[in-house]
Amino acid sequence: MQNYVSLKEHLIKTLVVSALSCLMMLFVTELVVPIQSYFLPELTLFAALIFPVHGIRVISAWLFGWYSVIYLFVANIFVFFLLSRHEDSLYGLLSAQSIMAWVLVSVICIFTFDLLRLSGVDTKTTIGKINKDAWKLIVLVGFISSVFNSLGHNLIFTSNIMPENSLRLIFAFLIGDTTGTVVCLFMLIYIFKFFNRYLETVIK
Repeated sequence: MQNYVSLKEHLIKTLVVSALSCLMMLFVTELVVPIQSYFLPELTLFAALIFPVHGIRVISAWLFGWYSVIYLFVANIFVFFLLSRHEDSLYGLLSAQSIMAWVLVSVICIFTFDLLRLSGVDTKTTIGKINKDAWKLIVLVGFISSVFNSLGHNLIFTSNIMPENSLRLIFAFLIGDTTGTVVCLFMLIYIFKFFNRYLETVIK
């Protein structure tokens, strides 16, 4: 029975992370990219300057630890089908590079948390200890993991990226991932405020 409850809990978390990732990706593709491509068409080819999907990855790693790797990998599959829903051949879009990129973005945030922990930074902030230090830690992890993320994508897609565009890609990832993490933080803050007010109303 306990294993069933645990499996059900993991399934729910996977679906929540996947749903939020798809929602944020739609926000990027339907709003951010069209606006950005109008003003910065060349940069849009590499990355979105607001990419809240990375924020979902950071917060998932913060909340769920290494279990987030599984949740995020499955979320990448959902996002893949979401983005390729109008394509005739899914097999043609799926490649070894894509799968390596999924593994990279699924692991990179929790890896950064552990790297900071080994460096002496207190990373044991939990959902029950939401404070300013927690927000600072999440933004820091968002930024550092974005560096690893951009370098990793450069290596994985080295055959598709012209050498002169590598630096642009790194900066685009840094800006998009960091701003995306901040956007997710603000959303999380307001969600918690809403629930706190709701609970206070119910209690009264």
